[in-house]
Amino acid sequence: MWKDLATKISNFILPKAYAPTVSIKRQVERLQSDKTSQEQLKYFNARENGTLKLNNYQAPKINIPNIATKISNKIVKVANAQAPVYHQNITIPGSQGGTTRVPNDIAQSLMNNFDDIKEATHAATVLHHPLEKTTDLNPYPNYGENASFKTGKLEVANNNGTVDRGLMRINSGTFSGMQQDPFWNAKMKAKGITSYDDMANTDKNTAMARLILERGNWNSKTQTVKPNPSWGQWFAAPKILR
Repeated sequence: MWKDLATKISNFILPKAYAPTVSIKRQVERLQSDKTSQEQLKYFNARENGTLKLNNYQAPKINIPNIATKISNKIVKVANAQAPVYHQNITIPGSQGGTTRVPNDIAQSLMNNFDDIKEATHAATVLHHPLEKTTDLNPYPNYGENASFKTGKLEVANNNGTVDRGLMRINSGTFSGMQQDPFWNAKMKAKGITSYDDMANTDKNTAMARLILERGNWNSKTQTVKPNPSWGQWFAAPKILR
């Protein structure tokens, strides 16, 4: 009987928006709550000769899940989820002409540490650029501090006994000097940098490069890095960035 009744309601009464697979009690509830369907209900009652008093139908209580709570919990879950890693596309002038796209992992690290001051692309350009004589201190032109974007504990020895380590070629003497300065040492610790060995870690290496850039362009009054900072602390930085 219920099946036949549901079919009748679906075929003669329900607006097209109502799916015929909806249970009879839900169909009745919808009709009763839809003011535009009152005449249809009245007609249906008359058509059935009063055998089904839809107007007196009492729908049973249904345990409906708290949708608002579910949505709220989902929002909280998404908010607490770890932000997805993105890969920033950094394209710079190539050493052999044209352009070079910085490897994704390198671009990610540079963006993490320089994007807020809009210097990520400049940082990449310090590493890799067309052949240029970047300083008068050395007669030989170069392709950048680290044209191959090598990372890890790779070291380059200097004539003064210091070494340059990692992606941004962090100088051991510069590192030691900043570590002995209470102001910069505090900033280093805030980034988890406590030892020169940390310079083998790409993220800490680029974080240290950010601090070195800040130190060379620090505004003591505002306690911030100056706009358009000079990258002259890097031997192979192109002249346009000095």
